[in-house]
Amino acid sequence: MIEQVGLRICTKCMEPRVRFYKNKHRPDGLDVWCVECRTSYNEIYRARIEIPIKVQNPEIAGHAYCCSCKQLKSMSEFHKNKSRKGGYALQCKTCSKRYVHTGYKKNIRYIATKKEIILEFGGGCCRCGYNEFLSALGFHHVNPTEKEYSPGDIIRKGNIERSFAEINKCVLLCTNCHSSLESGEWNGEFIKRNGLGYLLKV
Repeated sequence: MIEQVGLRICTKCMEPRVRFYKNKHRPDGLDVWCVECRTSYNEIYRARIEIPIKVQNPEIAGHAYCCSCKQLKSMSEFHKNKSRKGGYALQCKTCSKRYVHTGYKKNIRYIATKKEIILEFGGGCCRCGYNEFLSALGFHHVNPTEKEYSPGDIIRKGNIERSFAEINKCVLLCTNCHSSLESGEWNGEFIKRNGLGYLLKV
């Protein structure tokens, strides 16, 4: 079911859209991806799972199609995967290696972008000052109603300007303080700091 809404950012294409599928599991009842991105993804996914992992023609037995490059290859070109019905991975070894390498490069860019933003916010948790590990620091929206998308999603896109626009609504917290705040064990009070982020009110 498609819902026509006001302009909101799609977390897939990062563009303002008005058409989103309904999703009862989301707080606002709408999918985080626009109709176009969700439809495109579903078509690709269906195409992948419909490709037979084993070829039925006896003349080319022991071969399979790779779901990424769509080429017919020997089963020795696929990693074994006991969780799949055919016993082999959907991707050939070459495509799997390329996928992992691409993800590694994206992760390096994500870490560099997150580090730059965290330094702008003081470099550590605004409550306890923790700053040892980057992965243990995250952003919490002070006012949930102002949240348009997850800071982590926009940082992964590498768009610094758009990242700051969303993260300016947040406070930088370590994992422990964030969990304490979300669970209600700690009732945090925040004030804005020169129009950039928030600080703990003491």
